Amino acid sequence: MKIWITKYALTPTGIIECEGDTRHCEDGDIRARDRDGKFTVTYHEYDWHTTEDRALERVLDMINEEIEVMNERFDVLEKLKISHLDRLNHIYWEGLDDVRMD
Repeated sequence: MKIWITKYALTPTGIIECEGDTRHCEDGDIRARDRDGKFTVTYHEYDWHTTEDRALERVLDMINEEIEVMNERFDVLEKLKISHLDRLNHIYWEGLDDVRMD
């Protein structure tokens, strides 16, 4: 049986293609030999696929999820930046007032 592993798709490893000794578990997981054939690895049901098309769909979903998380993080950082710039402006203008008073 040929399967595609997407667990590491967003890393340099990419999608792993496995063929041969795979065993289904009761909970939808699958056990497959690693690339060297030395160890049996268990993959959760959302990390393995029986068609390359389905694997690619999952990778696109993973990419979109990652982009969404990054966009949320960007928004938080942008708000933090604005907050700090406001504080810097306030400190700057207070400093100018101190200079003018002398």
